[in-house]
Amino acid sequence: MGMALPNKNIYLYDTFNGFDDSFFKTDFEKKIKNNSVNDFNNTSLELVLSTMPNKEKCMVRKGFFPSTVQESDKNDTFCLVSLDCDLYEPILAGLEFFYPRMAKGGYMLIHDYNNSKYKDCKTAVNEFCKKNAINFVPIPDGWGSAVIVF
Repeated sequence: MGMALPNKNIYLYDTFNGFDDSFFKTDFEKKIKNNSVNDFNNTSLELVLSTMPNKEKCMVRKGFFPSTVQESDKNDTFCLVSLDCDLYEPILAGLEFFYPRMAKGGYMLIHDYNNSKYKDCKTAVNEFCKKNAINFVPIPDGWGSAVIVF
């Protein structure tokens, strides 16, 4: 994203070390945790920043979203958001935070919407979009993503 949007700040909201056990709430999510020991442990901040061309434009918010949102973030408008939270609560929190802050013509990508391994993601998206009368388009990619266009 940094190369495609060189003049934009890039906000990185992530734990950068996987999920805490308390984050797995539903029975399905607990099953994911038990079967995915190594799925979330290769996302260190150093590794992520090493791939970014404009590190000075990266606003790092390390920790559990949405508790890592800073007051100044609440006044920003976002043109591209990629939600890859895997679990129900963080996907729902991401939709609730970013949706009202999206720029006209912007895109919100939601990873794992149609991924049977993370089916609670789909539940969160469907509930949020139905409640707010929002249309979205599933994308037939390898992760079962969906997109909302603003």
